[in-house]
Amino acid sequence: MGVEALRAAFDASFAAPYTERPAPERRLLHVRSGERAFFLDVAELAGIHACPELGVVPSRRETLLGIAAHRGKLLCVLRLPAALGGRAGLEPPRWIAICRARPGAAIALDELLASRGVGKSDVGSLGN
Repeated sequence: MGVEALRAAFDASFAAPYTERPAPERRLLHVRSGERAFFLDVAELAGIHACPELGVVPSRRETLLGIAAHRGKLLCVLRLPAALGGRAGLEPPRWIAICRARPGAAIALDELLASRGVGKSDVGSLGN
């Protein structure tokens, strides 16, 4: 393609009407926790933070990883894979995701993989 053809294509791109892409209806965070990857709805999170030091709490529940202090409040930190039938990682988690509906609960995450916008029809729920 010559210089004149490139110039013509460039000019033509400004002559065409601008078409807006529809904004994604939902923003999802792709995360890894233990051996599995999950998508979390960003609207259901109050925040993502580096995992603070965890206090061990004796419990029969495999889902309870421990408690942590965050901004002067206690958080119950849960293992997502254990709640969904998977295995937790061997390393301590690097991140916590604080739940918007239950600000005293957080999910331990090993890795933040990606963030993406999707349409509402592209998302299914596991329930409440």
